[in-house]
Amino acid sequence: MRRLLYVFAILFFISCDKDKNPDPSGENALDKQQAPFGKSEVEIELKKVLFNGILEAEYSYEGKMLAEERRFSSSSVSVPSQRVVFKRAEGKIQTVEIMTRSQGDSLEPSYLVTYEQPINDSLRYVTRKDLRNTSVSTRIYAFDNKGYITRQEVWADLKATESTNVYYVRNEQNNVAKSWIKKPSEAKGNDVEYMYDNHPNPFFKMGLDSYGEITIRSLSPNNPVREIYYAGSKVTSNIYYTYDYLPNGYPSKVTVRVESVNFPPYSYNIEFGY
Repeated sequence: MRRLLYVFAILFFISCDKDKNPDPSGENALDKQQAPFGKSEVEIELKKVLFNGILEAEYSYEGKMLAEERRFSSSSVSVPSQRVVFKRAEGKIQTVEIMTRSQGDSLEPSYLVTYEQPINDSLRYVTRKDLRNTSVSTRIYAFDNKGYITRQEVWADLKATESTNVYYVRNEQNNVAKSWIKKPSEAKGNDVEYMYDNHPNPFFKMGLDSYGEITIRSLSPNNPVREIYYAGSKVTSNIYYTYDYLPNGYPSKVTVRVESVNFPPYSYNIEFGY
């Protein structure tokens, strides 16, 4: 109970402080939150993603809004292994229905993701219910005053006594420059540092990566060219990204190389609709 009172006191303070400092442009703070929150219209339709030449995901749209994602397994690209349907109201995402293939070619409802009503203009809840065993997990997303995600808090279930926080520090281009993980009872996790090019990231306006998740791959406006992993001050690993670009600046292919002799390079091909 004491923790709940403390949390709500913080939320009340944040809400009041925001009211005292409204956006001078008059833009609704919720509208400008980064995708998939806010009014997330894409600039160009990403249609397909292929992993090492094999179809991984297909996308369809209603207007400029992502409406459906179909994911495929490497064993079968003729029938989706998962179908994801995005439900919106006034352009803002409300729920995500996830259906997975169980037996044969049939798809059955498996998860329901709900974007709960905003707590205020800087904190949002997202709940995910497993329709097979009724378990519920929760994520809380925190936003800065530009609408970019700066933290996500992950609860394994609604009764969890300890949550996991992932923190993001952004640079002047609003790309995530550094991240780390922290649990209340543990020391701060090791840093991951990110470096970018100046080309548009096709997953950013969708708000999701090719696995349908809100991850580092979709959080930044530009494309990462290097990820640096640390243990304290020591570099433990690097991941390098090399791109082939279209005339419009978007990538048509990305090759990923992990700094390990036991991990061969892999590539993604990206196809757009015009």
